[in-house]
Formats: sequence, C-alpha cells, structure tokens
Amino acid sequence: MLEVVKKKNITAYLDICLEKGKKKDVLDYIIKSTGVYTWGAIDAGHRYSKVLVQDYPNEIVQFYWHEVHALIKLSKDKYYEKAASTLSEIKTIMMKNKQAEDWEEQFSELKDVHRRRKNFLKAIVRL
Repeated sequence: MLEVVKKKNITAYLDICLEKGKKKDVLDYIIKSTGVYTWGAIDAGHRYSKVLVQDYPNEIVQFYWHEVHALIKLSKDKYYEKAASTLSEIKTIMMKNKQAEDWEEQFSELKDVHRRRKNFLKAIVRL
C-alpha cells in the first residue's frame, strides 16, 4: 500500500513516513532526489528538513550547504537571498550543536570562494 502512495504522491508518502517515525527514509529520499535544477522541489521551504534536523543535524547542515552552493551558482539576486536565508539556518543549527568554529571556518571559506560575487556578499552581510 505504501509503495502505491509513493508512486502516486511522494509528499503524501513522505508525510506518512514521518507519522510512522521513518525519518531516515525521508532523509534519504530528500537527499537523493535533490539536484541543481530541482533544488527544493521535494523539500520546498525546508518542509521536511526542519522536522529532521533534530535527529539528523549534521546531515541536514550538509544538505543545506549543498543547497547554498547550488543557489549561488545560479547567479541571480533572488537566489542569493535564498542562499543567505539558508546560511542563517545553517548558522543556527551549528551554533545550537556547538559547532561555532566549524561554522566560522566554512562561512569564511564560502565568502572567499565567492568574493567576486558582490551581490552575494551584500546578501550575507547580516550573517
């Protein structure tokens, strides 16, 4: 029955998995199904990752970092703003999990790599 739901309506399937406590299945699905051009289609607004972050903070942080890199590559201001919002979420998660030093290191590296993208740097100035 669950496989039929999965084939017909993936969000309903993922919702059922969450209700049944199958969080790892949801995590695996959103991670494997996300690419540069489909970013966020399944996890739009971080619908599932916000639920999963309590149990899988490191995996969600890594997932979010990939999202940030994909958004920056799109080179549009609206995507820079979305990347900044996601970076804010990353920072919150990492600080909560006592990873401040890792945050500073990765964030600094990100800024250095994208130092020529002035609009991106403007979008992240508040972080």
